[in-house]
Amino acid sequence: MSRKNIYWGIFLIAFATLFWEILLTRIFSATMYYHFVFMSISLAMLGFGCSGVVVFLFPRFFSKEKSSDHLTLFSALFSVTIFLAIVFYLQIKPEPKPSLSAFWILFKIFFLIFLPYFFSGLTITLILKHYSKNITTLYCCDLIGAGLGCIAVIGLLFIYDGISLVLLISFLAGTASIIFAQKCSTKALKTISLMVVLLSLIAFVCNAYVYQFLKIRYVRGIPQTGIIFEEWNPINRVTVWPGKIFNNKALIISRLLKNSSFEHF
Repeated sequence: MSRKNIYWGIFLIAFATLFWEILLTRIFSATMYYHFVFMSISLAMLGFGCSGVVVFLFPRFFSKEKSSDHLTLFSALFSVTIFLAIVFYLQIKPEPKPSLSAFWILFKIFFLIFLPYFFSGLTITLILKHYSKNITTLYCCDLIGAGLGCIAVIGLLFIYDGISLVLLISFLAGTASIIFAQKCSTKALKTISLMVVLLSLIAFVCNAYVYQFLKIRYVRGIPQTGIIFEEWNPINRVTVWPGKIFNNKALIISRLLKNSSFEHF
């Protein structure tokens, strides 16, 4: 595999990973309680740690001869699991009170969020393992991608809602898979990576511009129905509901580090 492909691939994976990590803090804050934002960082560390251990324990399986296939596969799985994680997460109704069912719900949520970090970690670990001769440039591309991902999420939250941006992240991870697939030995993986990119791009465009088929359904267990206005920014998710008191409208602001505030007008 050419150096340029490796450099662009690790750049996109790092960009998508940090984008995903920071965006999750906003989504967790808007849908659950604010202290759950720190779980995004914890799950990122767990996913990267587990991926490194797996590569260390099975060195024969993760051989350099199969590196192109593995990088294509794992970056495609990174893209797919991001999409599946947000789809299933939006269907889950959190339990507001401590109980065994609430624990089980949180376990399912955190496992779904863990998987993209795991496959992202596998991709980056294998790149650093098999192409360590260019470690300086690889590390530079990784840091630049991660840094730009942190900056991009701030600007794009002024334009798109958080859920649509998750689909954009899936597209970026799929693009990395196409880059790695150029030297892939099997046509099936090339086809899969192409399908992943096309489907994630179509899903993003449809959700952002045509019809919002993916949106927040529950906030702290309360169904989000009848919303007449919704706007995101890097700090708040603002929604307006039809009011129940004297036909007023209810303005709800989900803040990053505080509970929601309510105003009637």
